[in-house]
Amino acid sequence: MFDCSMAKYVWSLTAHVLGVTCRPTNFDQFWEWAEQYIQNSKKFHMVGLAAICWALWRSMNNVFFENKKVRSD
Repeated sequence: MFDCSMAKYVWSLTAHVLGVTCRPTNFDQFWEWAEQYIQNSKKFHMVGLAAICWALWRSMNNVFFENKKVRSD
């Protein structure tokens, strides 16, 4: 969820949108990151994390199990 190039891009984009200069690189770091930079309720943290992780999971499954390519443009 954090190591592949697509995941790094998604977390970097999320950080940019939130105005943060760093991105999380693992789940423990994500929770620390969310506590420090996202000032909304815990419910928002859970929904946001779930949505991002689900999208990354689905995309990675498409690449690995269905031999789909990730577009770079």
